[in-house]
Amino acid sequence: MVSKERGALIKTGLALTASVVLVLMSYATFRQIRLWKDAITLWSYVIEKEPLKVPRAYINAGFALMDKGRTDEAIEYLQIAVNLDPANANAHHNLGVAYNSKGLYDRAIEEFGQH
Repeated sequence: MVSKERGALIKTGLALTASVVLVLMSYATFRQIRLWKDAITLWSYVIEKEPLKVPRAYINAGFALMDKGRTDEAIEYLQIAVNLDPANANAHHNLGVAYNSKGLYDRAIEEFGQH
């Protein structure tokens, strides 16, 4: 049988451990929320970590930039996506949409024809 003192000590230890875990998880959540502030921030972070391995990140960042009216920047990201994965129809399509919105119809048609 466990004495009352030992039981209280175990409960205190468990409460302390739970508190430390909660603080650590809160800190990790706070750091992650900064990355999820918006799509541009999130995908820029992914690109920073893996600049040549994740064409999807460039596509998503480009799409988010177009959504914010930052079409010239979107085109830059989408061109990188196409260069990283020339067979990616989604990258060509989004690049075509971006060119179309800039009035660059010949370029848009060329991109739409790539997929």
